[in-house]
Amino acid sequence: MEAARRAQDIASRTIAAVLDPDLASDKAVRAALDLIEAVEPRAELTVSAALPADPAQVESMGLNELLAVARASGIALPEPD
Repeated sequence: MEAARRAQDIASRTIAAVLDPDLASDKAVRAALDLIEAVEPRAELTVSAALPADPAQVESMGLNELLAVARASGIALPEPD
């Protein structure tokens, strides 16, 4: 219970600081972002996949596999009609 009370107190103080008209806007934004990050930290995911080096193996890949590789590589693809 003590941890929840302290967390609420910290959040209340931070929000009050962010809304303080005397606080410079850049500092208010930084405080808000720091609060969000503290409460809801960013999650990261790294995925890697082995791709065939042999052209014959690439030829054997299906359309869905090729599209997935293209999207993962950041290649813009036209949307189907």
